[in-house]
Amino acid sequence: MLLGYSPKSYGSREPVGQLLPSLTSTAHVVVIDHAPELNRAASQVPSIVERRTISMHFELVVGDEEIAGTPFANRCFSTLQPSN
Repeated sequence: MLLGYSPKSYGSREPVGQLLPSLTSTAHVVVIDHAPELNRAASQVPSIVERRTISMHFELVVGDEEIAGTPFANRCFSTLQPSN
């Protein structure tokens, strides 16, 4: 399952509500792409990661002048396997 967090939320409703924990708990491999300084990802990603084993994690800074120095420029990618 590839889970990409949008840099900005759309509308006032939760993006996937209670569906997200169900999807991530049944997926064999979860790949998360998120900006860790943004509220939605910061509030949801830790609870996903704590239930799984991280097999790969890296962070990068996007070299785009338009977003340099903003939370949007920092990205994290994690690959998660089921915990044993």
